[in-house]
Amino acid sequence: MNAVELKLPNVCHAMCCQHIAENIHKKFGVQYKAPFWQIARAGSEYAFDNAVQALQRDAPQVEEYISSIGYENFAFTRFPWPRFGHDTSNIVESTNSAWRDIRELPPLQLLNGIYQWCLTTWYQRGQLRL
Repeated sequence: MNAVELKLPNVCHAMCCQHIAENIHKKFGVQYKAPFWQIARAGSEYAFDNAVQALQRDAPQVEEYISSIGYENFAFTRFPWPRFGHDTSNIVESTNSAWRDIRELPPLQLLNGIYQWCLTTWYQRGQLRL
């Protein structure tokens, strides 16, 4: 059992669609990114089914790869909870980048690092307005 399942048993873990799309691009080519996004962002069961069937017909190996990930892990119509339009991990990626120097610290030092980062960032942004 992974840490998320162990510590947060009622949480649904969504996969980042941007990372999946990039993997599809690398493995199969850029032309399959658009069909992936049609599947991932389908707004109805009908649109989802049509997009999956089209990919099965045109590139079965790509559809097999995507289905092996599990549609319930990323597709809006299959995910068990609302995703409110979020299909990437941009917020996490941005935070990891901004906190690169402090993100591996022990918990109390991390909290202090976040506090210091916030104060410094707010101060610097305030100075730009002067």
